[in-house]
Amino acid sequence: MAQAAAFVRARVAPIATPTTCLAGDVPAGSGMATPGTIWMASSDATIFSRPARQWPPDRHIAVLHEVLHQVSMERGLEAEGDMATEEGTVEAVTHDFKPVWLRQMTGRDAAVAIAYPGWVSAVRRASAAATGSAWKSAAARAWRIQLVATPPAGRQAAAGR
Repeated sequence: MAQAAAFVRARVAPIATPTTCLAGDVPAGSGMATPGTIWMASSDATIFSRPARQWPPDRHIAVLHEVLHQVSMERGLEAEGDMATEEGTVEAVTHDFKPVWLRQMTGRDAAVAIAYPGWVSAVRRASAAATGSAWKSAAARAWRIQLVATPPAGRQAAAGR
């Protein structure tokens, strides 16, 4: 969890502000990342106009998920055309970071549904197989975090695609 906490403090928290979470033509309850901006649904505009500590936990997790896509984009690592690997990897790591992220942003953890459960399960199984440990282990979590920083071909191979 120390690696997750360091990432959240250094990379995620500074950019997850109302000024970087802009309302756009995005389906309700979802988001989209572009370099430098997190786009959230227009219906969420009132949420993101409030202080971050008042946002619902699921909106915090949506922002974190999109920030992880940004990290991949900025490094030229998005797996274009392979939505299962891209979304499965990003959503798995989003939920690895979730407890730290929500405690930092809201002062408490909360249950938030996994957006792509089948794809997340595949990535978690791959991390368990690659590390020889349970998917909840620190080794498997570190493997998944590293997967976000892996080029698309390597990410697909590592995730068994």
